[in-house]
Amino acid sequence: MYGDTPDGKKRKSEGVIPNYLAITQKTLCYMRMLLRKKMVQQTIRRKQVQSRVLKSPLR
Repeated sequence: MYGDTPDGKKRKSEGVIPNYLAITQKTLCYMRMLLRKKMVQQTIRRKQVQSRVLKSPLR
């Protein structure tokens, strides 16, 4: 993209990169939140399963 381009195009590409970084940061934060929610749900399910196993008469 850089190469031997005129200044106008160069400035445009330079302006695009920080926006791209900001977008990636936002998506990363969103993905982390989704992962945290998934982890919380998994831990809750595990606790429920453990409580069921403890309550079950088979054991």
